[in-house]
Amino acid sequence: MKKYGLAIVGSIVVLLSACNNSKISDNEKKGIKEVVSLYGGKVKYSKEDSAAVKKNVFEIDLSKSRFADRYTDNPELPASGVAYAFYKKLGDDKQKYTHIKCKLLLSDGEKVDYEYPVNELELVSSKMKIAVKITDLIKQRNFNAIKPMLDDSSYAQYNKDEFIKNLEETDLQYAKVNELIIVGYRFYKIYGKDILHISGQLMRGAQANAFSIDIDPNDVQERAVMINYTI
Repeated sequence: MKKYGLAIVGSIVVLLSACNNSKISDNEKKGIKEVVSLYGGKVKYSKEDSAAVKKNVFEIDLSKSRFADRYTDNPELPASGVAYAFYKKLGDDKQKYTHIKCKLLLSDGEKVDYEYPVNELELVSSKMKIAVKITDLIKQRNFNAIKPMLDDSSYAQYNKDEFIKNLEETDLQYAKVNELIIVGYRFYKIYGKDILHISGQLMRGAQANAFSIDIDPNDVQERAVMINYTI
């Protein structure tokens, strides 16, 4: 089992500063705090309003984050995670913005920025309960209860009994899961279908294993198309 960055975030020195418009609400402070607790590093934030294009943006700049630096080959993953972590804490302030923007400065010198519409983040938030429910069942080691939550559509063909058996046998070799940490998300298409991919880590004390779940965002039955579970 590998140790992951989230297990060491607490030892990182965190710096906060405002680029402009430094006055932020209590909910926005909670969002920034959530980003810091997950990613560490140096965080700057600013607000950007454009009446001409009816766009209100909250921007978060993250640098010197050991966790984000683990994803230099796929920086959009932690960038989306930063945006989601901030957004989920906004409460009533969600209505103030049209987009959440994340800029990353990685240790290799690469600078990347991504912008996420709040309606997309709200969709991700609404589907996150599926990942949470499956995680809770893994915590309880109630693996049979996961099977009805697996989508049996034509683009998700695999032996679900064998999958559940392998999941149970693998999980029982390690310490119990105590928390799901979201790394990030992305959308992709398969057979013309939109799929939401949520990537995370299942925390087991000081250790973790990679965990991801693919969801049809248009499925109202709260099922997973696929679960990827790696020790």
